[in-house]
Amino acid sequence: MSVLISLKRLKDENVFFILFHVFQLYLGIDAIVRQSIIQLIAHTANQLICVILALVQLSETIKWNSSVDAVDEKTGKSTDRSSFYRALRFEIALAVSTAVLTLVFAFLCVKLLRQFGWNVYKRLGADPKLQARFRQGQIFLLNLKMDGFFHIVFSIFWIVVMTQEGYHNRDAASITWYVFHFVLTVCQFPAPFMARYGMLTENPRIMTVFLIVHGFVAVDFVIILQQSSSSWAFWVLAVCLAIILSITTIVFGSLVVHNFGRGLKPYGKSF
Repeated sequence: MSVLISLKRLKDENVFFILFHVFQLYLGIDAIVRQSIIQLIAHTANQLICVILALVQLSETIKWNSSVDAVDEKTGKSTDRSSFYRALRFEIALAVSTAVLTLVFAFLCVKLLRQFGWNVYKRLGADPKLQARFRQGQIFLLNLKMDGFFHIVFSIFWIVVMTQEGYHNRDAASITWYVFHFVLTVCQFPAPFMARYGMLTENPRIMTVFLIVHGFVAVDFVIILQQSSSSWAFWVLAVCLAIILSITTIVFGSLVVHNFGRGLKPYGKSF
């Protein structure tokens, strides 16, 4: 049964990779349009993360292929493994092509950094404190975009996994968590837009509500990590990334609130 569940999870991982590359396309184009150095660096870092996740998935495919061997020995049956070998070829090609693209993006990123930095200097002037506050705002908005993809996609995937594994039919604690996670997933759809509006209008109440909700999201992902830490390497790395994103979003969200009334509001369109 564990082997079958793991093979279903590999399919979920492939769906994630497709969605992730669509998101990367958006993030890269948006970084060029907005001339955002921070977002461009994040785009390149995401490509590196994608390489790591592709290698993890490759190791999982090899692992579960070995598990099928063990099951065949116990049952005396012979499973057709042609699909495994086909998947291995695709996963090796994915890891190699993604690694090459990462190097290309890193090279282009270095070429664009100086020009984008000069453009920011022309918009804000020479005040280093104002530039620092502006960068903090950019990092927060970048985190919102990352949260809008990673958190929502991971949350939806975990709802699918919980449904497949029957959490809604278990004990009261499992049902309560199932409902709690579902409600938080729904709340995450409007949350980035609410936070962006709160930042640009310098509304501390909106930002406080957002940070509280995001704190619950971080707790939810910690519980997910605890529930899945023993059996799914790809998911463990993904959830750790989600937790790190949650923490950095809360930290930079708090810094953004601290910077309200300190000269950034006129530059809202520059973000």
